[in-house]
Amino acid sequence: MVKALKNATFKFKPSIIFLSETKQKNRYLKKIKMKMKMMESFYVDQSGIAGSLVLWLSTDAKISIINMGSILLI
Repeated sequence: MVKALKNATFKFKPSIIFLSETKQKNRYLKKIKMKMKMMESFYVDQSGIAGSLVLWLSTDAKISIINMGSILLI
């Protein structure tokens, strides 16, 4: 899956990448974020059996966060 994500990122050059229901740990996700050349990230931890949520942003992405709840910056 990581190889497919990396290939798609380099082909399409998105400004925003969102991953849902991932079971990966913060440390591993941070390494992938760097490979994808994303500068900012927001992470919502797993809750029970639900996976975590990840939002990666490039430097040219412009978003407004209205409510962060339990989001962690990584």
